[in-house]
Amino acid sequence: MSFAGHLCWRPEGVDDIVVYDAVMPSEAVFLATHTSSPILRGEFQSTDMGTRCTEEELLSHLLDTPGHLLFVPIVGQSGRGKSHLVRWFRVNIPPSDARHVVYIPKYNTNLRGVVEEILRGLPGTAADKLREDLARAADDVDESTAPEKLLYALALRVQRHTAAGQDPVDGTRPALAKKDVEARHFAVKWLPELLRDHTFRDSILAKETGVITRFAREAIHGRSKGDREKPFSFGEEDLPLDVSSVRHASDAIRKFYGQLVSSVSLRAACITLLNEHLGPAVAEVIGLRSGELYRILLDLRRLLLEQKKELVLLIEDFTVLQGVQKELLDALIETPLRNGKQVLCNVRAAVAVTTGRFLSDFETVLTRAKFNGYLFHLDVPVTETSAGKAMKLNEVVDFVGAYLNACRLGRPAIEDAHTAAGDRGRRDGNWIANACEKCPHEARCRGAFGRTSRGYGLYPFNEHALERMVRARSDGFDPREILGQVVRYTLESHGEDIRQGGFPSMAFAAHFKSDRVTPISAALETSLRQDKEPRRLPLLVFWGGNPKEPINLPEPVHEAFRISRRGDAETVA
Repeated sequence: MSFAGHLCWRPEGVDDIVVYDAVMPSEAVFLATHTSSPILRGEFQSTDMGTRCTEEELLSHLLDTPGHLLFVPIVGQSGRGKSHLVRWFRVNIPPSDARHVVYIPKYNTNLRGVVEEILRGLPGTAADKLREDLARAADDVDESTAPEKLLYALALRVQRHTAAGQDPVDGTRPALAKKDVEARHFAVKWLPELLRDHTFRDSILAKETGVITRFAREAIHGRSKGDREKPFSFGEEDLPLDVSSVRHASDAIRKFYGQLVSSVSLRAACITLLNEHLGPAVAEVIGLRSGELYRILLDLRRLLLEQKKELVLLIEDFTVLQGVQKELLDALIETPLRNGKQVLCNVRAAVAVTTGRFLSDFETVLTRAKFNGYLFHLDVPVTETSAGKAMKLNEVVDFVGAYLNACRLGRPAIEDAHTAAGDRGRRDGNWIANACEKCPHEARCRGAFGRTSRGYGLYPFNEHALERMVRARSDGFDPREILGQVVRYTLESHGEDIRQGGFPSMAFAAHFKSDRVTPISAALETSLRQDKEPRRLPLLVFWGGNPKEPINLPEPVHEAFRISRRGDAETVA
């Protein structure tokens, strides 16, 4: 059987396996593709990101560290695998009568769903009443009118704001400079009027682009994958600063609008006020009364104490708590001791927090809780060496290899194996088969393209190709970028090119052009200028390690990609 153009996966099945986020089609696929995440453990508010630790060590820290209140902040840029790690916790926390585990996923969890998940299994009239109120409110919410209700609720909350002194929303705002206090006073007086003015209201509520409309939609339906890069907060780009019909507004509003456009401090004051009141306004629109969730969560903690249980809270994304963020966190950091007696259950919380504004918000909460533990960072660089904090190349290879093996097996086979293994069989991690073991090309392919530490073949990649592709597309270890722009891009978008003998092309190589990788060797380009096979250059740059002169790779590589060997070139293993 010829190895030329061989595909050991179905390109149309890649979509079932290579998913960018923790939202997987099944637990079976999630476990089959899981590899250990690179994690750095650093002390809270330290500039040093700390030292490497394993997932198992982190899970042990979450479950076994003594104390009444334990927070495990998992910090990183978008796409670094934070949600995936939280889901891994959920799968691997052993069942126990001593724990009440609450898992809040990142996507498709609306505000009502967050509250219901927290209350799941909680008896009592207060909890029953909140459930009834939520159900009634959900029935009353009309998506077509919710944005306008949210806009007016936000305007009213800003209008009632004291403007000076402590912030009535969270009590943590630092003292402001005199000019900023003045800007805040001015914003409190006129921002509500601008929000209500029909000229500006229409742009803020625009069906497709209006930020208020998006906030209302997320609160009602939950965040979708398409919204993942958009924070649940106002930024300067969300202020109505380019309203062509401003001439139709009143004289006072036109004057305020002019000052808003020209004053940096006034814009900053408006953005701060809007973000301070956004959460409570959203909760109000969907029927949650202020303080109600806080009281019910304290009831939950009292009940769990009576049952001799801890509350273990797993949150895939801190921002899904929009509207109940403050009340939830206040209830979690409420000290369980009163006069030396425990009155509330212990809390263990693992929370994924994206680097940036929301990390600052969460650090404020931790400061209030007198937190002196660790932050666990997933912003880990990739390097060839094993020294220090960086992720080693072989770890990246293992990460990609798990997905390659799963793509070869396919989702149906993975789910069948997961079911057949049962709970006991899945715990040893050996329930997933190595698809390469049944392949007639296994021996030749393994020798030419390489394999992972678990024996999964790297075809159609090798280590040279993976290193160049990952460095080009990923600034550090970025699972989302690696899966989307390296693995899926190659297997799904170029599978047919491999089958037909059109891979790797210069167009494929252009996808990985980056100043983070060594430029193509000028000597190699010159040597190959007269070569009749244009694909030899990208083959050698990626699979050959970008040599200075033409070489032949192991024979199966040339056969697989249908690229002839050069008689005047040395063969390199």
